[in-house]
Amino acid sequence: MKQETKQCTQCKRELPANKDFYFMKLGKLNNRCKECCGRHFTNHLTHIPKEGYVFCKKCDRELPHTIQYFPEDKSCKTGLRYVCRECNPSYGRFLDDGEEPHRAWSKEDDDLILEHYHDYTGKELKEKFFPCRSVRAIECHAGELGVAWKTEETYKRSRAFQAKIVAEKLRGRDLGQEWRDKISATKKEYYKTHDSWWKGRKRSPEQCKAISERMKGKWAGDKNPRHINPLNGELNGRWKGGILPTYTELRSDTKDWFNESMEFCNYKCVITGGEFDNVHHTTAFRDIVDEVFKLTGIEVKQQVCDYNEDEFQCLRDELKDLHVIYGFGACINKDVHKLFHDNYGYTKFSPYDFLDFVYRIDIGEFDEWFKKNNLQININYDYVEYLESNLTVISESA
Repeated sequence: MKQETKQCTQCKRELPANKDFYFMKLGKLNNRCKECCGRHFTNHLTHIPKEGYVFCKKCDRELPHTIQYFPEDKSCKTGLRYVCRECNPSYGRFLDDGEEPHRAWSKEDDDLILEHYHDYTGKELKEKFFPCRSVRAIECHAGELGVAWKTEETYKRSRAFQAKIVAEKLRGRDLGQEWRDKISATKKEYYKTHDSWWKGRKRSPEQCKAISERMKGKWAGDKNPRHINPLNGELNGRWKGGILPTYTELRSDTKDWFNESMEFCNYKCVITGGEFDNVHHTTAFRDIVDEVFKLTGIEVKQQVCDYNEDEFQCLRDELKDLHVIYGFGACINKDVHKLFHDNYGYTKFSPYDFLDFVYRIDIGEFDEWFKKNNLQININYDYVEYLESNLTVISESA
């Protein structure tokens, strides 16, 4: 028996006039074939699906006619649609084994989440309480209930589980230098706008004890870097032959003067009466060093290594003596310190400039500046009196 055919009005092909090649429209075959309508031909008439299986009307795959593959629809004879979940944009995927379709959360479900969410990971909640729901669905509903945080122990288990998954995926893989550089660049870019995950966190006593136990004996005896590389002179691991600039090295010899100045100022800023950041030389340090070279008659040289031991020791001794003569420095807040140098310069200034600075503050010239920077004015007049008397002694001795 000759098979009846029908010509497609678009592609002009003569094709069998049946539902495998044409869609039905109002009880008649469509004028355009399935391929011209954007679908493909089927073989439903010649191929009968297995028992319990049907063809998806959209993708034409032979799939089990179950709720796992087809959405529920009470208007259909079988209670299930004939377009699979993957072809339906409202669903997008097949259900996992054992997973049930979305249903409203019950009051009992809410109580379970409120009671146990903090103490179980998403995977543990799924296995123990909600085997028919996805981890993502559980996490989202917990957020809706306002219980999105977990205990530290739960986070540890979750991180350990994730680390195990990542380790399994990376096992045996050789991460080349290009990949490592990419990771490094990504992290650097991230921390330009984000704080470190450790910022603001404090180690617990247990963590501190564990670190102490782990480090115990690591630097004992000859293993200690202080024994391997003593901190002074040529034996120091950072020794570079004494190439430090002379002025920088001489400044490091004023530690005793700094400590004595802080003690004299009661460890408070002489202008604000609060915390301080710097000890200010009322006579410019550069001027003091220039006077040291002038008094000793030693030639100014660029590097420390250009002096012999006796010459440099002589410079050190004279520097300490001059610091005693010029007196204690002024403990001062860093912002106030900058205000002084902005007005009097960074190199050529004297104790008279500092007294003038204090006087201008005292008469209210900088009141707006102090208010803007949230600083109070509480001048240490004892230090001001000391500085004035010391200047008198210096001028009389001169």
